[in-house]
Amino acid sequence: MQTDDSVWQKPKKKKRAVRRKKKAKETAVDEPVEEETVAEEIPMAVEIPMAEEITMGETNWERESKYLKQFFTKPKAPRSQYDPPSMYLWGAILFLLGLWIMTIGAEGIFMGLIVMVLGTLFIIKGLKISEKEKKYQRNMRKWYRMNPSALFSRIEATEKQVAASSYQNLGIIKNANPNEGGIVRPPAYCYGPHFSFDDFSRIDRTGWGKGAGYVKYCNLRGMAGWYARKYDMMVVQFTVNQLLVYKCIFDVLEMTKTMEESYEWNYKHVVGINITGDEKEKNLGGGFALSGTKYLTISAASGEKIRIILGASTKQLAGGKTQRATIGGSERIFSVANSAMTNIRQAIRDKAS
Repeated sequence: MQTDDSVWQKPKKKKRAVRRKKKAKETAVDEPVEEETVAEEIPMAVEIPMAEEITMGETNWERESKYLKQFFTKPKAPRSQYDPPSMYLWGAILFLLGLWIMTIGAEGIFMGLIVMVLGTLFIIKGLKISEKEKKYQRNMRKWYRMNPSALFSRIEATEKQVAASSYQNLGIIKNANPNEGGIVRPPAYCYGPHFSFDDFSRIDRTGWGKGAGYVKYCNLRGMAGWYARKYDMMVVQFTVNQLLVYKCIFDVLEMTKTMEESYEWNYKHVVGINITGDEKEKNLGGGFALSGTKYLTISAASGEKIRIILGASTKQLAGGKTQRATIGGSERIFSVANSAMTNIRQAIRDKAS
C-alpha cells in the first residue's frame, strides 16, 4: 500500500476562438469588466449563492471550487457578550431615568440629557446586534439549502484523473494491445463517501479547505442528507488474465488523494461482487453514529475484500434528543455502483466462457 498526498491538476479548459469584427477607421475602447469575487470564508453580511446562480462543470472549475468551499464552510456566528433584550431593557431604564432627572430642576437638565443619550446608545447597540443575528440566521437557512449537485459534478470530473492514476499504480500500459499488457475492456468505476472519526465535528485548519468542515447536512427538498468532501474511489481494470483494482481516498475540496491501495487477482479467484449490508452501529465521534450501512463488496478466494460505503442511516445525539437522517445522493451513488457491478460480472463471465 502506498500513500500519496499530491495535488492534482485541474482539467484543461477548452479555448474558444473569439471573432472580432473590424470597424473601419474607428477605435473602440473596451470597458473594464469587474471580476466577481467570492470570499474564502462566509462572513455574516455576504449572501450565499444558490446553485442556480452558478454554472457547474470543468469549464467553470474555479467558480465550482469556491462554491464547494462555501458548501462545506459553516457561516460564522456573531460574537457578542450582550443580548439585544438586555440592551433594550437597560436602554429604556436609562432613558426614563434621564427624563426623571430632567424634572428635578434646571441643574438636572444637562445630566438628564447625558443619561438619555446613554440609554439611546444602548438601544441602538441592541438593534445592531439583533440585525447581525438576523443576517446570520438568513445565511444559515441558505447554507443548509445550498444545492449539492456541484459536489457530484466535481466527482464525475475527477473520474478520468482517478482512472489515469490507476494505470500508473497498477502498472498498466495505457493504449497498449491486450497481449502487451493493455486492457481488454473499459474500466469499472465506483465511489462512496468516506467517514473518518470526528469528521462530523472537526474543521480543516490548513490548505485551500481551511475553515471548511468535512461533512455537511443539506435540507434541500429532494436532496436532503449528509454529504462528505472525502470519497473512497475505486477503479477496476481488466487485462487478459487479471482483474486489477485501484482504490484511494479523494478529497474533492483539496483535490488530493491519500491511502492508495492496489489489488491483483486472477478472474477465477474473484468469488463475489455484490452489495452487502451491515446493521451494526458504528460510532464516528461527536455524538454521531452510522447504522444500516450498505457496501459494494468485491471478494477474493484468499479472503481479501474491498468495500466501499454506498449508503447508510445516521444517528445524532443532540440536546438529549436523537435525530436521524441518511447519506445524501445515495441514488446517484447506487446507480454508479450498479453499473460497475454489471461491468465486472460481464468481464468474469466473458473470461469463463
